[in-house]
Amino acid sequence: MLTIPNIRTSVENQHSLILDPHAKNGNFLRDGRGRLISYSGGFSVVYPYTIKNEKWVFRCWHSNLGNVRRRFNAISEAIRKSKAKYLCNFEYIDEGIIVEGKIYPTTRMRWVEGKNLKDYICKYRSDKNRLLQLAENFLQMVKEMHCNNLAHGDLQHGNIIVSESGEIFLVDYDSFYCPSLKGEPEIVTGLKDYQHPLRSSNLIVSEKIDYFSELIIYLSILSIAYSPSLVDKYNVELADRLLFEASD
Repeated sequence: MLTIPNIRTSVENQHSLILDPHAKNGNFLRDGRGRLISYSGGFSVVYPYTIKNEKWVFRCWHSNLGNVRRRFNAISEAIRKSKAKYLCNFEYIDEGIIVEGKIYPTTRMRWVEGKNLKDYICKYRSDKNRLLQLAENFLQMVKEMHCNNLAHGDLQHGNIIVSESGEIFLVDYDSFYCPSLKGEPEIVTGLKDYQHPLRSSNLIVSEKIDYFSELIIYLSILSIAYSPSLVDKYNVELADRLLFEASD
């Protein structure tokens, strides 16, 4: 069974156990004590690395997401065809790493510099014009996603990176929807405070899975732009949400 510790062991032995040639030849980042830097979530763990002066992340799953080959080949192709500036370079590698003698798939994605949406909003809470521009940028991104029948599936502050200039980038594509996945089963239902109460009972993915969370995020940005005190009133900086929570 895949675990974060045995994945880490394989990454430590990158030249013999990482099969993705791009990551194999990269320089994985380490902290001051020489330990691999990593970020883990409910389904995967990522390791940032640099190659040719570019920063990327190497991603491995430690949970079973079903037929990842079909799903992520479709997602990778859809992102490549869309050429959307808010979607990062993303590649699915069917044979990406060897862990305890078995070959497993991986993905790699260009690293995006910036703050997650919540941190950006909190930092600039008193800059009304900046937040209004952020809301407009978010709205335009949503409209473009709708026009292309795409959905992220887990829209929340941690999966939205905002650059210092206000550009928006979406990361983490485990729950991504594209037309070629129509009718596929739902595998990730998103962060609860951003989702419709019935999302957890949804069985099939569709281009509409972001509609509720889009409203939650858009209204939160606009509300804080006009009333910065809401950040403190609802303890946004320390919460894993924006203004709204599931109990609302």
